[in-house]
Amino acid sequence: MRQREILIRSFFVFVAVLLAAVLVAAVWYAFPRHPSNQVRLSLDDYPPSETPYLHESKDFWLVHTSEGDLSVFVPVAPEYAPRISIDECRYDWNRAIGRFIDPCSGDEWQLDGRLNLTHSTELWSSRDLDRYATTIEGTVVTVHLGQTIPGAPLERPRPDSR
Repeated sequence: MRQREILIRSFFVFVAVLLAAVLVAAVWYAFPRHPSNQVRLSLDDYPPSETPYLHESKDFWLVHTSEGDLSVFVPVAPEYAPRISIDECRYDWNRAIGRFIDPCSGDEWQLDGRLNLTHSTELWSSRDLDRYATTIEGTVVTVHLGQTIPGAPLERPRPDSR
């Protein structure tokens, strides 16, 4: 009779633990969560400026101009040599000349993300900076890190047909 009691009590303990786990899971999923690939920002923290903001996570550059333009750029040069790691080609803002500069190639982009053909040294890139998709609700900007918008391709002049 002792074995039967142990089995019955073990069964009830198992059912109680199972119900507790289901209850914890239901409560966990009931709370709203933001996907980890989204970042919400208040534009009040990023006033219009002619200098871009590198987000504290270093996941993107935010450009908020006095004209009201808002762009969120991917922090890595759009094209780089296969022998170079992605982390090595994280471009930076050069305040003195007012352009983004790729440390790997010397390619430069304007504040609006357009490739600067005049000052780029090697032209590894053949397009403007990539952007992240964003949504704006009032003064709150949501950056969708999982949705990249490729930069516009460079329109190269056709070779002369002489």
